[in-house]
Amino acid sequence: MEKCNDTEFLKLWKLSNRMIITKIKPIKTKADYEAALKKIEQLWGSSYGSPAGDKLDVLVTLVEVYEKEHYPIPSPERTT
Repeated sequence: MEKCNDTEFLKLWKLSNRMIITKIKPIKTKADYEAALKKIEQLWGSSYGSPAGDKLDVLVTLVEVYEKEHYPIPSPERTT
């Protein structure tokens, strides 16, 4: 499992200090991933800095980490 980089960690840390995160858990399975995507769709368009917007921000970060690990995009091959 790939660890969060410093930027992702600090982003999550700051958000957790601003709000109480409820019902957000690590994305460990495909079912967790699909549930997170559904919740993101419901929260899409939430105001930045609002509780819903903060929850959206955290979920998007968790999904990005999961996708990076489970659905990596290979680097393009260079043609010379």
